[in-house]
Order: sequence, then structure tokens, then C-alpha cells
Amino acid sequence: MINPYGVLGVSPSATDEEIKKAYRALSRKYHPDANINNPNKMQAEEKFKEVQQAYEQIMRERQQGGYRQGGYQNGSYGQNNGGPYGYGPGENPFGYGDSWYEVKTIHRGIPAVKISSIEQLESSTDGELVVFFLEKMSAAYNGVNLNKLILETRSLFASDEDRNDFMAKVALQGYVYNDYYDDFIYEIRSCNRYRVTNGFPRLTHELLPEAICKASYEILLQKIEQYKLKDQEAV
Repeated sequence: MINPYGVLGVSPSATDEEIKKAYRALSRKYHPDANINNPNKMQAEEKFKEVQQAYEQIMRERQQGGYRQGGYQNGSYGQNNGGPYGYGPGENPFGYGDSWYEVKTIHRGIPAVKISSIEQLESSTDGELVVFFLEKMSAAYNGVNLNKLILETRSLFASDEDRNDFMAKVALQGYVYNDYYDDFIYEIRSCNRYRVTNGFPRLTHELLPEAICKASYEILLQKIEQYKLKDQEAV
């Protein structure tokens, strides 16, 4: 496994605050929005992804009991280490505070939601599966598009640090502001939130034979009604 401390340029004995400081500095340096005119912007984007992955890995390992036993390898992160952009088991890019969120969008009337990797719902802590039900509208309709949704969500965070963290996470998933997204307008019909906890139907590496390293599957929404959170509101 790649040494995440080396990626951030800190010692394994560094405090959480020192790690966070290094992470934020490197995120600002390599963020795609800060390298739009950089002729090496592709390399900067790859470095940005490595920084996000390294920080997520360190925080996860510290929550699970500290420094990784057995050490790390030299090299860089890649897309074959687990989930998207190298996320491993239990690592979810959309964590906030003590919880995490797997967000899905589907067209209204679709009975199931697709989980595209084992890692997406695999975690030792409880989280949420959030499902938005959308309907595609005409370009003239005053609905939502990706650019609008990202900016509105960003505005909900109270501090600059949290806003920057959010933008770093969506950039890690490949988002960079582009007028192209303005042509795809949707109306959010409703949103369901499900508590992912013990007993929730999901695949984990622990449940699968060792020979199976990748899998995608679909969850029937009507079969997880018991996990739906009570405070559901139509949007």
C-alpha cells in the first residue's frame, strides 16, 4: 500500500491538525480550478487526487486504531486499489463529521438503485444511502443542473474550510465547472434517505469469497423500506 504520509509530506507521528494543514495546502496548490491555465494541469489533477486519497486513508486508519502495521510501499495511487480513484474498503469520498453518505440519482419510477462497487456501502460505521428521484426537463425549465446544484450545496457549509473540502471531494470525482452541464436540466421530485447499518442488505469483502475482488449490484428500494429515515420530505 502506498505511504499516504509521504504523499502529504508529513511524519506518521504528525498530529491530526498538522496533517490537515498539509492536506489543505496541497489541495489548494493542485486543485483543478487553480490550474486551469497550467500546461501541466493533467499532472496537477492526478496529484490532487493522490492528496485527497492520502488524507482519506490516514483519517480512516487513525479512526480504526492508528498507524498501518506492516508499513507502505513506494509509488503512487491508482485506480486499481479498490473503488473510484483508488478508494479501498470502507473509504467513502462523501464523509462529513462522524457520518458518510452514498448519493445516488435515478429517474422517477425506477425500482432499484445501482451500487457500482463493493466499497460504496462497505464501512465499519453507520452511514446513509441518499436517493434523489429526478425527471429530465426542457432546457427552458427553471430546474436544477449540475453546476447549480454544486454551487448551492457549497453555500450550505458554514466555513471556508468545509466549503473547500466539499469542492475538493467533488473534484476528486471528476467535476470541474463547465457550461456544458447547463444544458441538462432536471426537476428533483423527491429524496429518500436510508440508514446503512447492521442488517442493511449490501455486499462486503468479508461476505464474498476471496477470489471475487470486484462486484456491482442493485438494491430494490421497496425491500429497504425499514431502513428509510423517518424525516422524509418531498423536495
